[in-house]
Amino acid sequence: MAVLEDAITSSDAQTIAAFVGTRTVYRAEDIQAMTENGSREVLVIRMRQARKLDPSWSFSQLVRVGVLSAAPQRIQSVSGEGAEWVRSQLAG
Repeated sequence: MAVLEDAITSSDAQTIAAFVGTRTVYRAEDIQAMTENGSREVLVIRMRQARKLDPSWSFSQLVRVGVLSAAPQRIQSVSGEGAEWVRSQLAG
């Protein structure tokens, strides 16, 4: 489970590199290519691991309790009954 620490959008590769520091899998050349040499803004998200789930939660379990409705394709928030289930699991 991860928590969003901070986020920026930028088309400047140096700004992005400074923001992520050593917490990236991308080389400077990769970051430059993502920005299309400064002509495209990139969303940059800094996350940190908040907790390692042990045992982990299965996809079918997360669907059954309302946390997910399909395989996640992006970072998402959880609300309603799904959020209550997550809270109860983390508290217990």
